[in-house]
Parts: sequence; structure tokens; C-alpha cells
Amino acid sequence: MRKDIDKIIFFGAGCAKESSKLKLHSVLKKHFEKAELSIEEDLTAAVYGTTNLPGVVCILGTGSNCCYFDGSSIKVHQVSLGYSVMDDGSGNYFGKQVLRAYFYKQMPMVLHKEFEETFNLTLDAVLTNLYEKDNPSAYLANFATFLIQHRSHPFMSDIIHKGIKQLFNNLLGCYSEELKSKPIHFVGSIAFYLQEEIKSEAVKRNYKVKSFVRKPIENIITNSALLNLCN
Repeated sequence: MRKDIDKIIFFGAGCAKESSKLKLHSVLKKHFEKAELSIEEDLTAAVYGTTNLPGVVCILGTGSNCCYFDGSSIKVHQVSLGYSVMDDGSGNYFGKQVLRAYFYKQMPMVLHKEFEETFNLTLDAVLTNLYEKDNPSAYLANFATFLIQHRSHPFMSDIIHKGIKQLFNNLLGCYSEELKSKPIHFVGSIAFYLQEEIKSEAVKRNYKVKSFVRKPIENIITNSALLNLCN
């Protein structure tokens, strides 16, 4: 029962801003009147879901983001401008590359045909999902599944390697000093499925990859540090 819930810790993308936290607090309080609320950004969840020790934590799911955890606090060197400008190496980034290759007719015919059979790619459907519906980043990320399923094809492999290199050059490059001595932890489904490609790029740069966590929720639940968020 909702009335019996006394504590809620909510993690979400875009929750770093105080205005966003206040809006969510207002919505949640209407449904859970007696609950003590704590609203945190997704990077906080990523850290609690991976490590208690110093390291760089990188989210690679629908979107991408990164931070350095010094063992007690989170430090962000590069703000994220979201799916339309940044999100290197994420699901929506890779989905965008695949969709562009299809419409620019750069995709090899064997892949082009299967891609067409897998998704509704009428111009009306694509434009509606991109510009009229609420979550275009998730829509784009759906196409990344096709990329991963066909990763052995040289065309798709090239897209993956270029995207991973861009991630390391841009987003992870902002943490190059920390990465000289501290490991990287990756969180999210894209990182989990592309971990071999990520490890390969990390080796080239002498970075140490510590872990890949597809779904950090179990680690989050058992992390005693979370108790401090509502105290």
C-alpha cells in the first residue's frame, strides 16, 4: 500500500538540476504523502551500483554520461547536453548512425533489406517518432539492437569502433588524469554488449577497465551508503 511506504529514493537522468528535483518531489509527494523523499541523478545510481572505491564511472545506455567518484563524492568534469548534441557511444548515438546509413543508402544491401523488414521505416513513422513523440532518444536507441546483432559484419563493426573511439576521445577524455591511476566502471546495456570493443580501445590507451554492470539495481539495493541519502 502506498500509505505504508516511508522512504523513496528516486534516480533519473536530468535530476541534477534543483528545478527538476522540485518538480519530481511535488509529483511523488502527491502519491506518497508520508514518504521521506530523496531525488538523485542517474550518475549517483551508476556509482552506487558499481563501486565503493575511487574510479571513473561511465553510463552507456540509451544515453551516455560520466563522472569521477573519489570514494566519498561525485565529480563531473563535463556536463551533458543530451541526445541531440552529445551522448557519444550511447544507444541513441549508435541508433542514429544506423538510421542515417539506411536513409543515405550507405548500408550494404543485405543489411538494408533486413533492417527494412525489422522496423517500420516509412518516412511518416520515422518523422513522427523523432519529432512528435515524447522520447526520441529511446526511439533511436531501439535501432542499436540491430547494430549489435550484426556486429560481425564489417560495416556495422566500423560504426561500433568509430563510436567507441569517439566516446574515449570526447567524454572519457575529460577524465584522462584520473584514468592514469584509477579504473573505469561501465554501466548500462550498450556497455555490457559492447564490452569487448570497449576493452580493446581501453587497452590501446593504457586504461584499466574494472567492471561492466548491465543492471545496477541489485547492487544499489544492497549498498548501505544509500541510507545516508534520506537521513
